[in-house]
Amino acid sequence: MEKKRQVIIGNSAAGLTAAISIRRHDPHSVISIISDEDCPAYSRVLTTYYLEGKIGRDQLYLCDLSFYDRFCLQPFLGHRAVGLDVGRQKVLLDRGPSISFDNLLIATGASPVFPDIPGIGLKGVFGLRTLADAEAMREWCKESKEVVILGAGLVGLQVANALWRRNLRLTVVVKSPQVLSQMLDPEAASIIERAMKEKGVRVLKGREAQEIRGDEGGAVREIVLEDGELIPAQMVVVGKGVRPNLDLAMDAGIGTRTGILVDPQMRTTIPNIYAAGDVAEGLDFLTGQSGMSAIWPTAVAQGEVAGLNMAGVAARSEGSIGRNVTHLFGQVAAALGMARSQGEGFEAFSYCCPENNVYRRLVFREGFLVGASLVNRTEDAGFLYSVIRARRKLEINREAIRFPLGWGSIMCRVVPR
Repeated sequence: MEKKRQVIIGNSAAGLTAAISIRRHDPHSVISIISDEDCPAYSRVLTTYYLEGKIGRDQLYLCDLSFYDRFCLQPFLGHRAVGLDVGRQKVLLDRGPSISFDNLLIATGASPVFPDIPGIGLKGVFGLRTLADAEAMREWCKESKEVVILGAGLVGLQVANALWRRNLRLTVVVKSPQVLSQMLDPEAASIIERAMKEKGVRVLKGREAQEIRGDEGGAVREIVLEDGELIPAQMVVVGKGVRPNLDLAMDAGIGTRTGILVDPQMRTTIPNIYAAGDVAEGLDFLTGQSGMSAIWPTAVAQGEVAGLNMAGVAARSEGSIGRNVTHLFGQVAAALGMARSQGEGFEAFSYCCPENNVYRRLVFREGFLVGASLVNRTEDAGFLYSVIRARRKLEINREAIRFPLGWGSIMCRVVPR
């Protein structure tokens, strides 16, 4: 019997998990992994620790090259997929012969969004997504003293934290009225912002860069804000979110919206082509609608489901739940689910202790826990996530939320689905 040809484009969380899932249930198929990066799989979530110097390069890797041999995988590292021939079921590469597939997984991830302003292409302007980005930033910051971060999302502030620990002078420029506007509610974010300022970071809210100016050598010299203010800088980091890498799917006629549309089996609009990870637009567990969830745990879960189905094992995703935990400027912040939701249909219990930099907010909808914002008392983040995932109704004493919760501090009952 001819061996099934399983092809995966992408060598990170979703792609690697899918490959392992396929191999565990299908020992005979030919599994090919295509990646435009020429190194084994590594953890993108650790790149800011590498930038900081907290860990070495070797600690980033999830595996070495021998891993691909052990799982009988064919790695095409340093090869870029440039097109899909859906009719002939082939992946076209930038060099070498095309690769035929019976099943295909697109796990191409996402790329940083750069603002369309003059000077964005100067030397010393970076977005952090890949190991190569982190390497380049590590080298460039050695000769830099002043850095401007454009955007105050999670990645932008993680980069800011790493560079602050390298003793660089930082200015964060953010269009929104708060930092971490996509992760935390304003009160929680204010604790992080206060800590940043106490560490010497300048935070400019409601501001935008209009231009990046360079020196005679084509390297960054200063930033021009919309009001004309000039900020000296030898390095600029863009942290304005990411955009899914959709070109392959769109050119092949695969259904897309914000990301590649997938069903609970992670199938796209073409039945033998799957998508997972930051490029996929799948089910949101709490809203029941399709949405993006560009976080590592979601990529792993979606890769597992895609891999099982590619191997002929029926599996489905119950949907993603947002969850982020991060350490920034001496503070720990966690956001789960619909952490920022408010207004009609939502009820929130909150506790704030400014002198201790503690903030806790739980969000309910019809008695169900649907979100949480936690700053500096985050030990129960995993427990609260499990409560959200289990669809449990909670009866909570408002005073109880001041401290981390557990089964002994709440009364709950399982609600039938």
